[in-house]
Amino acid sequence: MNEVLLISIILIMLIMIVQAWFIFEHYKFKKKLALIQQYLEQNDMDLSGLCSAAVEVDKKIFANHEQVAEISERLSKLEQQAVNNIKLQPETEIENSRESEDLSSYHQHIEEPETLASSHQEAEQESSVELSQDNQSEQPVQPYQQAIKAVKEGVSTDELMQQFSLSRDEALLLIRLHGGKV
Repeated sequence: MNEVLLISIILIMLIMIVQAWFIFEHYKFKKKLALIQQYLEQNDMDLSGLCSAAVEVDKKIFANHEQVAEISERLSKLEQQAVNNIKLQPETEIENSRESEDLSSYHQHIEEPETLASSHQEAEQESSVELSQDNQSEQPVQPYQQAIKAVKEGVSTDELMQQFSLSRDEALLLIRLHGGKV
């Protein structure tokens, strides 16, 4: 009878040890699950931030497209006015060689927009080369590089929005991806 009692006590102890081990493992899995859920929530927030930033970028691109269309329309109106002004001038003024050369080169630019565009691009390239030589160390390779650097230095969301003309969503996304807590 003592042996049966001893065996039952050992079995009860063994069952209690196994139960304690199961409780401990359950606690570990519960902690891991909480970390995974937190990670998923952070990813969801990042994804929503990216989507919001994409919408803002889309709005900016659309606004820029409208501005380009408006500028193109103004340019074509000005070109038409210039052509009309040339046609209205008396023939005696056109015979003047100096004015004739100026008008023909101007008229050539109006008829050949590629020439005008290329001269405009050359002027832009020259000015950008001068700017890049002056600000070579200041100018970032990527548009958000200075903003990312500021985020790493601990700049707030409002400061990012003011300094770099960013939307709130873009500033929050940069802070989430490259900085501390939002």
